[in-house]
Amino acid sequence: MYIGIDFGTSFSQVAVDNNNNVLPLVSAGVYGVPSVFYYDSASGEIVGDEAEDLAQGINAKNIVREVKMKLDQSFTLDDRVFSAKEIVRKIYRATVEYAQDEGEKNIMDFKVDGIVITHPAKFNMKEVNALCESARNCIDPKNPLLVVGALKEPVAAAIAYYKDTRDRFDDGDGILVFDLGGGTCDVALVQVNKQDDAEYTVVDSDMERIGGRDWDKALFDYAVGKIAEATNGAINVIGNDNMENELKKAVILTKHMLSKRDATAIRPSIPSLYSYPDLAKGIAIKREDFEMLTAELLNSVMDKLSEVYSRNCQNLKIKEIICVGGSSNMPQIKEAIENRFSNCVIRLYKPEYATVSGAAIFANKIMNKLIKENYGIYTGGSDPVVKETTELVMREILNDILPFSYGVRCRKSRDTDEFVIQNILKRGDRLPASSSYDKFKIAGSGTSVQIEVYESECLDNTYPLNGAANERVVGKIQLDIPKGVRESDRVKCTLTITGLDTIKLEAHDNKGDSIQASFKLN
Repeated sequence: MYIGIDFGTSFSQVAVDNNNNVLPLVSAGVYGVPSVFYYDSASGEIVGDEAEDLAQGINAKNIVREVKMKLDQSFTLDDRVFSAKEIVRKIYRATVEYAQDEGEKNIMDFKVDGIVITHPAKFNMKEVNALCESARNCIDPKNPLLVVGALKEPVAAAIAYYKDTRDRFDDGDGILVFDLGGGTCDVALVQVNKQDDAEYTVVDSDMERIGGRDWDKALFDYAVGKIAEATNGAINVIGNDNMENELKKAVILTKHMLSKRDATAIRPSIPSLYSYPDLAKGIAIKREDFEMLTAELLNSVMDKLSEVYSRNCQNLKIKEIICVGGSSNMPQIKEAIENRFSNCVIRLYKPEYATVSGAAIFANKIMNKLIKENYGIYTGGSDPVVKETTELVMREILNDILPFSYGVRCRKSRDTDEFVIQNILKRGDRLPASSSYDKFKIAGSGTSVQIEVYESECLDNTYPLNGAANERVVGKIQLDIPKGVRESDRVKCTLTITGLDTIKLEAHDNKGDSIQASFKLN
């Protein structure tokens, strides 16, 4: 079977769409697999709840949290270095194995053959590729797991919501998704399109790197200040791994409690605090005070939602705004949206499970389409034919857009050393996307030329190097120049992106002959 996995900043969740019934693959009372990793030389590599249990006392320094937001980092745990991708791979493995165990309990002959993963709406290609690569190799790198799709998180939530409420919508209606998770705030606007295989069209999407962890930090900083004040500076939490770990856990619990109560207290398991009268019963906090501490964060994510709404409200009837993501449970979120968008229906929809449910529905649609069209393949494996066929089917039901623009680095003119980026694909182009630029000038008199591919926010056809927001090299291609091609000749470059983790660059000389080399993602 194909299943959906939502690799979250705080928790990873998994679900399957079995006979048009979405089942979260978790035990009763379990939220998901905590996206945390622990290592010490005696215990080995540990993921999830057991990792949290082991990270006590001096061992608190051996735990990694929120790795999804640190994909370019590495971590030293008990003198061993782990890359973020290694840790992500191990969390994916634990999640898939957990899904297999739970699936066997509920579905006859259950077997994980392939997965659809989700990712924040504006993760760059390197980040999405890191998630996809880690998922593929999570069980056995020699026999990769079939990753049949990668969905933006708010788009996945929209798919789940539309499935549950299909009869309420007409063709052309818009659904605006506000997804506040642990690490990011993602926004997507989808338009109902019942005539298309996908049944939706992504109109717009955006993201802020603000999530529940930032609310946690605000509460953490507040508690640190109160502890310092009550102890006259005798107890300093910062720099003490165990104290920091215990306080982080306490503030997360307190945040959840403030979604249900008007007041509570932060109660970290730090014995040295108990001897201080002002701290013995915890650090008192009212919901209104918490909301004041986080007002700037709230305004930032509301502004992002307003931007997407304003860009599209004149051309599209936005019928509903739905709130998903675990952090949308905070009362201030729905209240703020209702204040800004009084003309829209605002709904809180399965905050914890909307995204993974949409991924499961999408996965099932791919599998059913493979079976219905008699491709004869829907089980996992590394066979290129299997991979190409499933990618083809995935594209038929993925009606999404590029979150960034992609171009190539080239000389502004043959006689200058000034370089520019020539955009070939633009942010907002619909996937799969392919376009060409036929005036790339070969620079230098060597036997090869290197072409770099850039990702940015820029929508201009050409922009100066280092002149665009979020400009980054995502890959490069080394081309052997055929005999007879002169420095003044032009090369045609074609960029093709079929999915959000796959990019292909082809280059041809002026005779149309390919001078392509393999493209490598940075």
